[in-house]
Amino acid sequence: MGPHGRTVADAAAALSVIQSRTFDGRDPATGGVPLGWQGTGKTRPKNIPTDYTKFVNPSGLQGARLGVTRVGLGDLTRLSRRHRRYWMRLRRGGRAYGGRPMVIDLDAAGFTFASADGEFLVLLFDFRNDVRAYFGTRVGVPVAGGTLQSAIDFDNADADVEMPFFNRISSTWPMRLRRDRDDPQPIFGGLTYNQALAIDHNAA
Repeated sequence: MGPHGRTVADAAAALSVIQSRTFDGRDPATGGVPLGWQGTGKTRPKNIPTDYTKFVNPSGLQGARLGVTRVGLGDLTRLSRRHRRYWMRLRRGGRAYGGRPMVIDLDAAGFTFASADGEFLVLLFDFRNDVRAYFGTRVGVPVAGGTLQSAIDFDNADADVEMPFFNRISSTWPMRLRRDRDDPQPIFGGLTYNQALAIDHNAA
């Protein structure tokens, strides 16, 4: 998850905008970048760049070894024409990517990949709680001091204006989660938030 860019330079420009050189007191995770609330005591980096575009190297893939997998993508023949085109360019030598990397087919080499099955639970749990915390800082708007349910109710009540392309929000999954990080979550087979997070860390 994160910003997507048409090019590496575009992504670097976006990173230059969203980076924070100092701790944001409203966001505890920025105090232990990149470790977040599960930090291990390491200190926050002191010299975070302000401009990541200066690190963009047009020949950055020259001599690189790139592992490629189809895991999670399904049948390659069913992917979009554009995706297949870029895949083949990369395999032919990476000229479109500024160099000639060695492309290693990890599937053919017999690599296996750890499950990332905890991702959706973590996403829903964090999103619900972060939305509540954010709304707690708002004033003068309909969702001030509210919860994710407040936003859903507001959007559904004003769907013609707020949701012209999606009409209504109907998912209640985030609200069905129990509140503590160590609470078993029935809708995820009893998995806890912390267990799901550990699964994702292992997959990463």
